[in-house]
Parts: sequence; C-alpha cells; structure tokens
Amino acid sequence: PQDAIEGDLKNSSLHATNDDKKPVWAKSEVAHKESQEIAVINEEADLLDFVDNLDFEQYAEDLELKSLVSQLSNRIKTLRKEKKRDETRLQTILDSESAALRA
Repeated sequence: PQDAIEGDLKNSSLHATNDDKKPVWAKSEVAHKESQEIAVINEEADLLDFVDNLDFEQYAEDLELKSLVSQLSNRIKTLRKEKKRDETRLQTILDSESAALRA
C-alpha cells in the first residue's frame, strides 16, 4: 500500500501545473479537485512516514509525558469519587422525597 501511495505521489507531482499556484477561486473545478487529491496523497504519505519513523521508546522515557499521564490519572480518580458522591447524594434525596410522598 505504501508503494502505491508513493507511486501516486510521484505521478501526481508530474501533473503539477501553474494552476497549483493560483488561488482556489481562480482554479477550474478539475484543477481544484486534482490539487485537493494531491494534498490528500501528500498528507497520507507524511503520516505513513511519521508512523514508520516513530520511536515509542522516546516518548515512554519522556518525564513530562509521564507527569501528564500521572496528573490525568489522578484527575480521573477524583472525578470518579465526585461522581460516586453525587450519585449517593441524589439517591438520598430521591429516597427522602419518596418517603415524604408516601407519608
């Protein structure tokens, strides 16, 4: 698949014309569509290159990233506690209202 994309990328660069330098409003519909397709192909190629060269170890060792993950984890725990507390309060209110309506 990557070879096909790279092939498309090479072929698309051969079709580059002066229309590529024109503003969008000055391009023909076909030229505009072609330039959009070329942009998508270039973006896909860039993303594939990024993924191919990604070094997960580099990010795993990053202290700032570890700190952020730790902060997120603590915030999630706090939110879960608050949610449980709020649910308990709501249930208490519902129970007392229900008891008041029965009385």
